[in-house]
Amino acid sequence: MYKNLPITTNELEVLEAFLLKETLESKDRFVKEYGEQPLGKFVRNIIGMDIDVANKLFADFISQGNLNANQITFIHKIIQYLNHKGVIEKHLLTQAPFNENNDQGIFGIFPEEDKVMRVIQVINQVNENAMFA
Repeated sequence: MYKNLPITTNELEVLEAFLLKETLESKDRFVKEYGEQPLGKFVRNIIGMDIDVANKLFADFISQGNLNANQITFIHKIIQYLNHKGVIEKHLLTQAPFNENNDQGIFGIFPEEDKVMRVIQVINQVNENAMFA
């Protein structure tokens, strides 16, 4: 998961069985302790994502996108967030820290719809690989 490789349903089942057996004792306790969330998201939030992998996800977009300084800064904020949290909920792209340079967040930073869609496409792939879409 740290390298953004897709996690399989079987791997999640094994991990869930291990967690419940060895540490948490029940799914209810897990939900009480950590809230209702997919296990893939929970694991990614703990381990984050390799910074090199996160950089590679956006490398083509940055090199071919003819981006301005604010747009590059915005993408680097996403990369840093992924490095720490491993996944990102798309609605966060309009909230702090992603709205520091523009109140509208991604929609103000990227007025071009195709660029917004490319960023969302990368984020969807990351989230899907953690089985959190």
